Amino acid sequence: MQTTSSPKGFRVAGGSGIGPLLLIGVAILCGLLSRAAAAENELEISGLLADRTSTGFGRDFYRFFSASWRPPPEIGGYNIVITEKTTPQAGTWIWIKVNNIIAHRVLIGRRRADIEKIARAAAAVIAAHVISRYGKGAHGRVEYDLAGDGL
Repeated sequence: MQTTSSPKGFRVAGGSGIGPLLLIGVAILCGLLSRAAAAENELEISGLLADRTSTGFGRDFYRFFSASWRPPPEIGGYNIVITEKTTPQAGTWIWIKVNNIIAHRVLIGRRRADIEKIARAAAAVIAAHVISRYGKGAHGRVEYDLAGDGL
């Protein structure tokens, strides 16, 4: 049987074009299998609470929110980001995003005394949002019960 040498140094038996194609096919198959194995072993982090605030009001809000935040049990696949924007006339706007969707926003006035109460209320609103959006049976959408409406 005649052997030929390919430009890359592979030795192919018989000199036909099937050998290089077989090697390419095996290489592609190995690459796909290694990607599938890597995808199974990937670590998914969810339930993060990120602080993107810049002022003392925002940091206080984040501190009170995180102290009162209790993640709903057995629900995952979401991350929470708290951002702020300060306006000279009104005060500080706080946006709470769940998976990059604004779930709640609140205006904090100029009084620091109200921040703790506002943050606790926001934590309750976000917990209800997470349960309705990511809880069992929600599948990424809110299901409304129309039984009591007579429809």
